[in-house]
Amino acid sequence: MAGKGGKKGISGSINEPSVLVRPVKGFGGLDGIHVALIVLALVLIALLLIVSYYKPVVMPQQNATQNASTPGNTTRYTASQIKKIADGMVAGYLQTNSSLSLLPFYTDTSMTNASYIPQLKDWYVSIPSYSAAGNGTFYVSALISDANGSLVTPFIQLARPYPTGDMVVSRGVVALSGKPTCLVRSPLQAYWFMDPYAPGAVQSLENITALKKEYGNGINISIKTVYGSSYQRIADQVGALDAQYLGKYVMCASLQSGFGNFSSALNSIYGGDYISQNTLESISGTAGLNVTALDACVNSASSTVNAQALFASYYNITSVPAVVVDCKYLAIPQTANNAVCYANSTMCQGAS
Repeated sequence: MAGKGGKKGISGSINEPSVLVRPVKGFGGLDGIHVALIVLALVLIALLLIVSYYKPVVMPQQNATQNASTPGNTTRYTASQIKKIADGMVAGYLQTNSSLSLLPFYTDTSMTNASYIPQLKDWYVSIPSYSAAGNGTFYVSALISDANGSLVTPFIQLARPYPTGDMVVSRGVVALSGKPTCLVRSPLQAYWFMDPYAPGAVQSLENITALKKEYGNGINISIKTVYGSSYQRIADQVGALDAQYLGKYVMCASLQSGFGNFSSALNSIYGGDYISQNTLESISGTAGLNVTALDACVNSASSTVNAQALFASYYNITSVPAVVVDCKYLAIPQTANNAVCYANSTMCQGAS
């Protein structure tokens, strides 16, 4: 008698082990072994595809001139031309109407690196930038097409600059497109645009004192009051007329020789909120200003302030405080001295 699962032969009974094959659901009746073999084959095919299409990471060429001279790698632009294009692109962030508008003032375009990548036919540009607090350095980079000098990948991934024709010409200094230098070159003219309640505006008055101390009669700094969103915040609390007094007193005090004392006293008590006219009058008297002349200036300042708003529009001032030197070079208070040196190098030999 044959055993279970066995066959009966001529010479007797032979037991043969039986293999129970069960279909694997969802695989068309294939058993587990066949499915495993198919998966293994697919994995091997995938590995072959990865190896065949894999290309090493392309690193930017460090010597753009040498690379461009290599046969087959002739470029349309030179590294110096690409750097100049990049300077204009960085300046384009001025019109972003956001915190990115400060980027041109914290980049050092004199240290721009431009490297050609033949595999992409693009230029890799890297520019060192400095944090607003001055405690660190980071780099902004972009890809610029060698075919037409256009921006392939922006410096800031989520924001592209606006082409304005402006140009970063020195650290923290932007040459405004289409704006001629002042007709009056001596003393050097500097327009100090500020919303008095904007962050850093009152503190920037100390920069004015420092510039006047350094250059004396060689520079004429005039404060231009601009009523922006920070002013509106205070105006909503106390009314427009009362909110305007701070700007008027600052502007009129700057016309007197005791302005340095006034700005120091104001900084010592200013906390970013509303300051009453009585307090401003008290500060003016303590600073040794001519109060009679100051009051006359404050009382007639409204028409002057309205005209200054149009003046700010002419220079496309989007954030304050901002400084325009020699009617052409835009800076922030922290880099105003750089703009002075760029506009008139004889005033500060050796400055950047």
